Parts: sequence; C-alpha cells; structure tokens
Amino acid sequence: MSEQERATSTKTAIMQAAGELFATSRFHGVTARRIASQAGVSLSTIPYHFGTMETLYKEVLMLACETSEEARAIAERARSAKPSEGLRLAVRFALEYYASEAIPWPVQLVGREILDPTPEFLEIVKCKFAPEYSWMCEIVGRATKRPSDADAVGFGVVALHALAEAMMNYRQIMKVIAPTVLPTAEEKDEFVEIVARVALDAVRRYAAVFEERADR
Repeated sequence: MSEQERATSTKTAIMQAAGELFATSRFHGVTARRIASQAGVSLSTIPYHFGTMETLYKEVLMLACETSEEARAIAERARSAKPSEGLRLAVRFALEYYASEAIPWPVQLVGREILDPTPEFLEIVKCKFAPEYSWMCEIVGRATKRPSDADAVGFGVVALHALAEAMMNYRQIMKVIAPTVLPTAEEKDEFVEIVARVALDAVRRYAAVFEERADR
C-alpha cells in the first residue's frame, strides 16, 4: 500500500468512527480520544489529517449529506421513466432509505442536525444538503408539471421525506397509537401510492393557497 493509499484509508477510518459517534452523542459529547480509539489510530493522527475537531465534524457532515450511488441510480431511472412512475420510484427509495431497523449513522446524524442544527450544518445546507435534494425536486416537478425550483415543489418534497422519515423516528410510537401502519407500510406498492399522492396533494394545495395569493 502506497503512502497516499495509507493516508486515505486512515482518514476514511477516522471519518467513519467519528460519524458513528457524532450520530449518537452530538459534537460536544465526542472527544478526539474516543474517535481515535474507535478508529484504531493514534490520537495525533486526527489533528494531522483534520486540524481541528470542528473541521472533522464539518467533513463528516459533508459526507453524511452526499447522495449515495444508489440514489444516483434511482434518480437516473426516475428521470427516464414517465413522470408518475418516476415519482413512485423516488417515493419507494425514500421509504426504503428510512425503513431499516439498523439506522445508518448518516441518517441519524442528519436527522439530529435537522432538529437541532449546528452552525456547521446550516452552512452545509446551502452548499451541499439543498443541492442533494435537487433530483427529488426535479422528479416531483415533472409529476406536477411545475418548475423544480418552485416553492410548492420543495414543499412537496419535504412532505414526502417527512412521511418517509416518520417510519424511522416514530416507529415505536406508531406501534402503540397506530399499530397497523407499519404492517401496512410493508405492503410496498399500496403504501408508495399513498405517499406519492400525499406529496402531489401537498404541491397542489400549497400552490393553490400561496401562488394564488401572490397573483392578487
């Protein structure tokens, strides 16, 4: 292994360990020593590669907000499909993304940041997180025949993700107050249709209220 490959491998191990710890303990609850121990590297390796903990946290957030290869593949399929079929592909992907019992650390970390954002995340929202949502806005825009950058389309995408994310964040609550929802969600086609229609309805209702008001 070359020196460059060794450095890349070390940096990847540190970011993976840091991501797992930040996702469960937040930024101020994690020390460089804990990260080094989990990554299996010396303590001095962290400042060598990242300088400060703030820089490490920002790079981990950037990684967590990246669109996965799976998402890119789904986006391409959705773009080439009919608008209604593309929307349902996007919905199915979102539901499956949040449905895992073992929640990946990027999902946990981003979810935690959405509820209580750090300055680092607010910066990344503009340069990374929002652009990564653009493919979903494109798909919803096609399905509703509206520009992908329209506020109504963005609202529909947020509604779609909120429903999908509920499968993760409110799973235990739903088992108590709505016990048949999770089994219903396992009937993928029917549940995908429900979420797709909610997203479409969110776009239309937002546009009907706020775009009409803007035209007055």
